[in-house]
Amino acid sequence: MDVIEHDTPSNRRGVFATSSLRLPLPPDIDPLMTLALPDQVPNIYRFCWMGIRSDIDKEVDFALHHLIVISDERGDKLKFSDFNMLAESLVKQVLKVSLLVYGKQWVIELDHPNNVSSKNLNIIFALTGTPDLLHRIQSKKVCLDDTNLEDESFRIRLQRVNQAALIIRNMCLLEENARWFAEEPLLRDCATIILNLPCQDRFIELKNYFLEIIEQTCPFWDIWDQDPLYQTLIKLISSEDRFQLLTGLKCLSLFAIERIESKIIDRIPSQTIEQVIRLTLLKQDPELLSVALDFLYQFSRYQLNVQQLVADFNLPVDLIPHLVHLLDYGSVVRNKEIIDQAERKAPPSNQIPVPHQDLYRDLVKHSEPERCSLWLKCCFVEDPECEITQLAIWQAYQACFSQNRIPGVQSADTLQATEFISTVSNTFSSAQAKVVEGPSARFIIRGIRPLETTYNLDGFPSLHCLWGKQGEIRCDHVFIDPAILRNHVFQDHLQLSPLASGGWDLQPQPSNPRACHWDFCSEYLAPTPNIAQIAGHVSAHLPPLRDMSKPPPVPPRAIIQPKCARLFKLYPTPVDEHGEPYGIAYKALLVMRYILIGLPSTPSGNRYNNLPWRKVVFGSQRSHLIEAATENPSLTKEIFAFLNELDSSS
Repeated sequence: MDVIEHDTPSNRRGVFATSSLRLPLPPDIDPLMTLALPDQVPNIYRFCWMGIRSDIDKEVDFALHHLIVISDERGDKLKFSDFNMLAESLVKQVLKVSLLVYGKQWVIELDHPNNVSSKNLNIIFALTGTPDLLHRIQSKKVCLDDTNLEDESFRIRLQRVNQAALIIRNMCLLEENARWFAEEPLLRDCATIILNLPCQDRFIELKNYFLEIIEQTCPFWDIWDQDPLYQTLIKLISSEDRFQLLTGLKCLSLFAIERIESKIIDRIPSQTIEQVIRLTLLKQDPELLSVALDFLYQFSRYQLNVQQLVADFNLPVDLIPHLVHLLDYGSVVRNKEIIDQAERKAPPSNQIPVPHQDLYRDLVKHSEPERCSLWLKCCFVEDPECEITQLAIWQAYQACFSQNRIPGVQSADTLQATEFISTVSNTFSSAQAKVVEGPSARFIIRGIRPLETTYNLDGFPSLHCLWGKQGEIRCDHVFIDPAILRNHVFQDHLQLSPLASGGWDLQPQPSNPRACHWDFCSEYLAPTPNIAQIAGHVSAHLPPLRDMSKPPPVPPRAIIQPKCARLFKLYPTPVDEHGEPYGIAYKALLVMRYILIGLPSTPSGNRYNNLPWRKVVFGSQRSHLIEAATENPSLTKEIFAFLNELDSSS
């Protein structure tokens, strides 16, 4: 067995002979003593934590300044649970505002209220909260005037209060801090004190900070109808400040959502509800309107509240019409077309036009592949709905240029099949060579169709003279200008005499009657001496005169069956990615639904001829509800479900 030799006192005595001369080991240090040692690196968190607790003005200013920056930029790293007494120190800084307003500072009592004299109204209880806090606040006399004049000392102290409130607000944006702070009754008392400060502009910033704090912490608070904070939020609904009104309603709605069992929202005065109902008229302020509907939604969930609405308000006039008008709020106009008869176009021509002699001479002057591209433009046009077989277009191309069609003009060399198909795709952007699968594969080019007649290199259509008698060869002269074609037909075929004024001699000629032989026309086969009549008839066959300064557009395919459709205007409201409705319109419908559910089952009394309450409240709006259901596809299902409930309820 292999072993590893190791030094021991028995085999290496010389090594251990000097062990007694070595220095002794240092003594063990108590780990708790390391807290007394100074930090090797300045810790801004520790400096701010100790500075805010020192209550020294310079240290407090330093701490507040840096805590604002830290809570804004690194709020996820700043937690109340990591810094003992930081929350209490910030609250104490905020409560110093009472020294500015009332001349006295609140005394924070850590004992139970039963162990403290009730005569001292300047005390708040940090451990249990202060149930009669509103009474204590009202008993204080305000020592501030309404002039908003303040000296430098007042400004600095109020600034410290606002900074401390801002730090709490920033830290409560982190859910962990909001949950931790909600367990402190002192914060609720502090919020109540701040929101009950005098209505002066200098305190608006401070109140707004605490409203945002309440908004973040209310999901974790227990609240009841006699809670001082709840009573304060109810008063804010009468505020003239938009932010305070908006945030106060939002907090009450959040309390109702998170604390359903407390039913705090069913003990609200009718004057407050009337103010909320008035907010439903503010269509120009969607944020405030949405929050008001949230509040009414939570309020109408309880039957006693609906009975309060019925007793104190004229719902068919005061509320329901406004809610019905909101069913199209935020809608966008969208046109919906219902097709009763689809449009049918004439099929494309089966014949590929052959260039006439003049056009052929112009084409052979060019070399390939330019000549092929020009030929395609003269004989075809883009049409995404049409197609042609590759074999047919290839054969037409070969027949045009590989044969001696015109005496004295030599045939031209043609492209190979692959080069030809590539030229077709390059000439027309919509042309695509495809293979149609089937029992026998078909090779097609989709996106082009043959023209009825060829077009010259300048983009003008070729006008063929179709004059010819039955059994005879047609004239087939080609023209570009319709005026020249007209002169040719009138002078060479009808043998009319031109006048010096520019017209034609249309006098009757019994000795030399005329007939119409345009495209084998059968209407005037028998000659007639009425020259004016026959000239007018022939003119109907000829193309109309046009401006020759620019080529005309290619006419589309003829429509053999027009489209018959009905056009409706719809007004859909917002839906999410799953098609579920949301927004103000949907909230208005939910409020009406809960009102319908909570209506009394008893008759309405003599005032409404003992009609059921559902007919009294919603009867006049039934037609408007049906109209909204038909025009708003986002809420069609929900509105008709509401109407079914309305019809089935007793």
